Amino acid sequence: LSVTTLIDMPVKLILILRADFYGRCAQFSKLSKLLSDNQTLVGKMSGDEFRDAIVQPAERVGLRLETGLVELLLEEIRGEAGALPMLSHALRETWKLRRGNVLTVEGYLETGCIRGAIAETAETIYQSLPEKLQEIARQIFLRLAEFEDENMATSRPSTLSEFITDSDQDVAIHQILEQLTQARLLTMDDEKVAVAHETLFTQWPALAKWLQEDMEGLRIYRHITDSAIEWDTMGQDSHELYPGARLAQALEWQENNHRL
Repeated sequence: LSVTTLIDMPVKLILILRADFYGRCAQFSKLSKLLSDNQTLVGKMSGDEFRDAIVQPAERVGLRLETGLVELLLEEIRGEAGALPMLSHALRETWKLRRGNVLTVEGYLETGCIRGAIAETAETIYQSLPEKLQEIARQIFLRLAEFEDENMATSRPSTLSEFITDSDQDVAIHQILEQLTQARLLTMDDEKVAVAHETLFTQWPALAKWLQEDMEGLRIYRHITDSAIEWDTMGQDSHELYPGARLAQALEWQENNHRL
């Protein structure tokens, strides 16, 4: 097909929106109308659907699951919130430990299973870093989170420019971002960085602890970031800069926190 033909072809755009973010769309009139007129509610996956999600991709590439592995996986994800991304990660780690073309129960147990596979991957990479780079990795994960309420951390994609700023740490930061992306803990393109699995916020004990310890600092940081973006969008108008008390709070936060 020529480029011209492709441009002239009708296009259908499918948006996948998580239920707890649905309310945010109400502030955009055109988007909220489109959502109201064209929506399909995707319910919780059934046991048979999870079985297909486990078995069929493996069969398509010539892999076999050891007897008992599928049943073990289904039992462990039963009633588990956010089961699909955790299942995906656990299966990928099990594939790394496969025996020939067989995904084994032993390999799966070695990954840390459904609840532990993501945490095991994150902790292994984190502990492999020198102490100075561990602090950079910690700050990267913290910058990719925000609090919707008092206790629930959610993913907040950030621009790559928030991390790469022409500082003397840029090479190290980029290397860590690449390493975390290759491990499928983060997703990254030329503009955005995001946590690949929100379950990291609850399943990785170290990150859960950092988030609770720095909850207020994260809120201040997020407000500073959003205000800076708005200030730049408004043509860097001096009237949009922080005044008295808010500026003092931001400066105090900067002094007490070692950030990237």
